[in-house]
Amino acid sequence: MTKNLVLFGGWSLAFVIVVGILILSGPEPIQSSVIQTSNAIITISQPIGRYQPPASRPEFKPHRNENGQLLVGTGPHFPATVISDNSYGARMWGSTQNVSAIDGSAAEVGSTSLTLSTEYLRATDFRFTLEPDCVIDGIEVTCVRKGNDRANTTDERIRLIKSGTILSGEKSAEAVWASSLKSETFGGPTDLWAATWTPSEINDAQFGVALAAKVPLGGDASIDSVTITVYSHSANPISKPDDSALSIAK
Repeated sequence: MTKNLVLFGGWSLAFVIVVGILILSGPEPIQSSVIQTSNAIITISQPIGRYQPPASRPEFKPHRNENGQLLVGTGPHFPATVISDNSYGARMWGSTQNVSAIDGSAAEVGSTSLTLSTEYLRATDFRFTLEPDCVIDGIEVTCVRKGNDRANTTDERIRLIKSGTILSGEKSAEAVWASSLKSETFGGPTDLWAATWTPSEINDAQFGVALAAKVPLGGDASIDSVTITVYSHSANPISKPDDSALSIAK
């Protein structure tokens, strides 16, 4: 009797395991829904689907400066003020405020019968509010822009604006603009654009970026958005308490 019970228990466990494997490896379970109309009853069947574990998340790699200090990125911020600045170039930008959002509407320079440089697209007032003890490590500018497939529009100037003055640090490499909207990034977490910066200069409404392009015969230029991200670390980080200063109450 005991032997029979053991055999029965063993077969029962094996049966449960086999059924479980078949459920997991077999066709997807079906869910049926019944819809009744005035003329007929309709049954709709569809796979319920199984749980799929989430894909593994990419490894997070924080930005650090050359001293190994962890950097905090603030942004991206959009500009509140955008104008066409005729201190450089000959072709004026139209609809300049369109670069204050990523929405498909763009600041534009239309087709030309000559190869000419555009004026600066001058974007400022990025509304940063960095703390006074921040140490600036890098500045990153991202521009979503396009030319066309008839002629090669290229970068002419990409420079930061400090206290209202366009600096000489240049990020243009005369790259050709894509014929459809594409995001391009200049600078980075540890790139100061050949300048020094304080939090107040970043927070200043006159902080920003100036962009100009070279538009050839038959070409045009469109910029959908411009953003800035600022990377920094605290000059007064919270330090770990000294173990020797800790005591346990008895």
